[in-house]
Amino acid sequence: MLANTQNNDNQVPFKSRAGYFFGMLCTGFQIAIPTFLIFYGTQSLALSIVGISLMMTIVKVIDGITDIIAGFLVDKTRSKSGKARPWFLWMSFPYALCFALEFCVPKNWSPTAKMMMLAITYALTVSVFGTMLGVASKALLPRMTSSPKERGTLAVVCGGAGATMVGLLMAVVFPLVNAFGFQKVFVTFAVISFVLCILCYALVREQDIESYVMGKQAESPKIGDLVKALVNNKYALLILVYILLNQCGGSILQGCGTYYATYVLKDPSMFTKFMLAGTVGSLVGIFIGTPLVKRIGSSKMFALGCAMAVVGFGAILLTDSSSNLVIIVAFFFIIMGCQLFTITQLVAMSAAAVDYGEWKTGVRSEGVTVCLSNFGSKVGGAFGTALMGFCLAAGGFVTGGKAQTPGAIQAIKLTLTGLIPLVYLVLLILFLVTYRLDKQLPEIQKELRARREVKQQ
Repeated sequence: MLANTQNNDNQVPFKSRAGYFFGMLCTGFQIAIPTFLIFYGTQSLALSIVGISLMMTIVKVIDGITDIIAGFLVDKTRSKSGKARPWFLWMSFPYALCFALEFCVPKNWSPTAKMMMLAITYALTVSVFGTMLGVASKALLPRMTSSPKERGTLAVVCGGAGATMVGLLMAVVFPLVNAFGFQKVFVTFAVISFVLCILCYALVREQDIESYVMGKQAESPKIGDLVKALVNNKYALLILVYILLNQCGGSILQGCGTYYATYVLKDPSMFTKFMLAGTVGSLVGIFIGTPLVKRIGSSKMFALGCAMAVVGFGAILLTDSSSNLVIIVAFFFIIMGCQLFTITQLVAMSAAAVDYGEWKTGVRSEGVTVCLSNFGSKVGGAFGTALMGFCLAAGGFVTGGKAQTPGAIQAIKLTLTGLIPLVYLVLLILFLVTYRLDKQLPEIQKELRARREVKQQ
């Protein structure tokens, strides 16, 4: 049932916190799927890596479209369970089923049949059912509380848990696969994801905001009204730009880090150490970030995360790859800043943009507003990967080469320690110049409460 209250700025009950935590943990599986699927397709199914890469690129394009559709579907939803919460119940079984089937492709099928099953199950898992879960999880936050501090805290703890889950999966999956095989491991993960979705649905409670926004006979908004509300929401559009830049830098980091460890440090295992240090950084960041965001707010914490990335890569640049310890410590803080302090607070700021959109246009559109986060993340990641490839190619990088030319090695260095901090520096400056919503939000929420009181008279 919906909690029937106009002002949802109180502290979120522990039960709802736990439910949201479980829902965000489920997203960790979805983020990690592509990494394991490529290995499964090439090693276990003997499929072409070119074919799998092409298939995943096509699915990513579809994914960008389904993000927008998912946002409209969430905003059009009206049920006794709420607007975003019921999607965790509706998507739980089909998501888990397709997740499991991805890693249960019969090995005796023809290459074409195997590729078709892999493509269909991957597209359904990521671009249909997974997209609905991702948009619903972000749309839940502004419906659970209107308190900026509560939103920031939930984003740190739950978003940080998702990021830590990804790092944990990277560390344990391959040993588990070696011991039990892909099918048993990922069927188990699928069952876990199903349970997490059900727990999220059972524990989280949404607030009944629509009856106060639109009157007691609240109706589903028209698509035209949702589009108009989105176009006139400058902060939703600004957050889209922030996410594009942030994910561009993050994808360059993930892609170029392997090459940096292999060809600059001449030790491929260093990349694992980078990521492990970053995972620990994300975990520690949860404990640091929870009280910090209450004190300084989401916008300042986001700016701090960008600054940490710039300083961290500056430290690597100054060492000139002469100290592995300095680089590992730098990655501890870089990923804490990039993943925990920036990405999680973008979720909280997207929730604030929902309030701004209602104040500006009179239409409350959680789904359409937050779906831009998913869309921007995917487009920014794709652009960053392409930009990295262009930079390395310009330096003369040799694909599959055991050794690289001095020009290619210099290109790897400049991409990791020059391009990435430049992206985050541009992001930081742009953010400081354009974002003012944190100062406006208290008055905006006060006016919204007054409007809702009039609606009820």
